[in-house]
Amino acid sequence: MNSTQSNWSRRRRRPRHQDNGKPGRAAGPPATGPRSLIPYSEKLLERLHDEDDAVVMDSLAALGRVARLTPAILWQRRDEILRAYERGSRPVRRAALGTLAALACSAPSRRNNLAPFLVETLRSCDRRDLATWTETVVPALPGHGRAAAAGVLSQRLTELGDGGRRRIDPLLRRHYWSSGLATFPGIFLTTRPQSA
Repeated sequence: MNSTQSNWSRRRRRPRHQDNGKPGRAAGPPATGPRSLIPYSEKLLERLHDEDDAVVMDSLAALGRVARLTPAILWQRRDEILRAYERGSRPVRRAALGTLAALACSAPSRRNNLAPFLVETLRSCDRRDLATWTETVVPALPGHGRAAAAGVLSQRLTELGDGGRRRIDPLLRRHYWSSGLATFPGIFLTTRPQSA
């Protein structure tokens, strides 16, 4: 090789993977991503009873990913997630709500089953969480649940600043305009355009 050739153009041979002294292809990396969590669902559910909020939050975040892939596993144990919500701090409740919303999105019957609970979370949550929780809850509600959520939000509208209203407005418009419903008083910042 010419000594004047630049270093960047030289190709270095990578050593082949050695397995018991024999050359061969390297085994694939361990499974990563949400699917790798499915075998650990039972252990994650057990960790919901831990007294450390950080452990519970991490478990709920992982269970939320599992719920999007194999919701049937968690649906049978939803009461444990509900109990974690009821006794948890604000961050724990936020994580539990995300997991329950993912479960609700998995089937119409589950949406209807969890709708009363999800609407109640909007009624009882701290005003600081109202906009964030609305973004989590409304997509997981069936039609009648969305109407109930809009009623709750119209009652709590005065608790929101301009930023919170701007976050809620497009979300509700997207869900309600498709149903042919008019704007809810005091929620939407814009009115539905009239058809010609």
